Amino acid sequence: MAQVFLPREADQQDKAKKLIASTAEELGYTILGWRALPTDSTGVGRSALAVEPAMFQMFLAPSDKAMFASLELEQQVSFRRGQHRRRAVLAYV
Repeated sequence: MAQVFLPREADQQDKAKKLIASTAEELGYTILGWRALPTDSTGVGRSALAVEPAMFQMFLAPSDKAMFASLELEQQVSFRRGQHRRRAVLAYV
């Protein structure tokens, strides 16, 4: 399971999810599903609301070809790969 911060716009979310899914697949993982997390923006100012990301949980499972024994190491590798690929899509994992 991973906590994922995505753009609020649906088309940008779709792009980000596809990018994340392709990276997970490269590492030998399958995304089982996504869950939108409930948020409470009460008391958050206008400027913060304007840039608030959509928050999701991503559920994934390793396949037989998973490249790393340590999920923590893999998350770091995925994060670094994502940093380089995010130039086209703004998303944080």
